[in-house]
Amino acid sequence: MRYVCSEIQSRGLNNERAVDQSEHFARLALSHRSMLSWTQEMRLVGYCGYQRSQSDINDWLRERREKTEIWLRAWQRLEQEIDPSFDINDRKQLPSSRVMPPDETHLPPGSPPSAIQDPRLRAQYEAAIADNNRRAERVAKQVPLQLHGPAFRTRAELWLIQAYSQSPRLKTELWRYLEQYVRDPDSRRRILAKLTKPTNRSAGLIRSPGRKRTDQSAPSECIGSASARGARERNKRSSLLSTSGDRRPRKRRGPYR
Repeated sequence: MRYVCSEIQSRGLNNERAVDQSEHFARLALSHRSMLSWTQEMRLVGYCGYQRSQSDINDWLRERREKTEIWLRAWQRLEQEIDPSFDINDRKQLPSSRVMPPDETHLPPGSPPSAIQDPRLRAQYEAAIADNNRRAERVAKQVPLQLHGPAFRTRAELWLIQAYSQSPRLKTELWRYLEQYVRDPDSRRRILAKLTKPTNRSAGLIRSPGRKRTDQSAPSECIGSASARGARERNKRSSLLSTSGDRRPRKRRGPYR
């Protein structure tokens, strides 16, 4: 599904229909998130970047709530699955490429357990293989979480701050979502503290590449247009007066000696 989203969106970042289709298929895949790894879920969430395109405020509020839960579910899963005790630099926690059989067998590493005739030594070797497989599974799970987790938290914080800095802000609603999904109290306080008040120019607008402006707010230079026109006319008159006076012709320089 991520491949489908990537193929659709790669046909043109300025294509609004392609962006909408990518988000549609990403959200469809995320509805079966129990079948996905965290890395797959994280990458699909990236296609659900917020764009405000609804003219109806109720549609906009519904979309913001839905996407907030999409981002925060991935955040919650990250906190649940990451193991702080895992250290990639600790060789004891890393798996071996081939497990060494017991010394008494005189067999090379990676030999099949069936090659060992002694039941006690074979059971010992099978236990070592199972332990090595568990370490390999732990590494395969923890490395992506530790590698991509910090960057994902940063992106999620930025998304939430931008989305809930738009009008209407509904800070209490965001606080409830953070209490429900985010375990770290410092992250919750940091997000709420960074909410900003929307301006006339950017209220209700977070765009991804290719999105057209959907806010109808006038540019700041159009506000108080009478005073702006008056200032332009005064500047024009002053420039004409400065250029209309008599000027002495400049002396022409002779050739260099």
